[in-house]
Amino acid sequence: MLYIDTLKTVNELVDSGFEGKQAKTLVSIFNECLNTQLGRLATKDDLDRTAKECKAEINEKIGRAHV
Repeated sequence: MLYIDTLKTVNELVDSGFEGKQAKTLVSIFNECLNTQLGRLATKDDLDRTAKECKAEINEKIGRAHV
């Protein structure tokens, strides 16, 4: 899970002209979207595992083709 400093981000938005309520709402929505989408990302381990599975399947099919 990725964390952002929501207070700092809200303060930066307020300093740049957002109203407090707008800044809080925007940061809340952004934080929720960010954390929701992170669960859908593949990790390096996921990619390595998938690559090994693909290589094994290819080798298996190549081995059958030469029989």
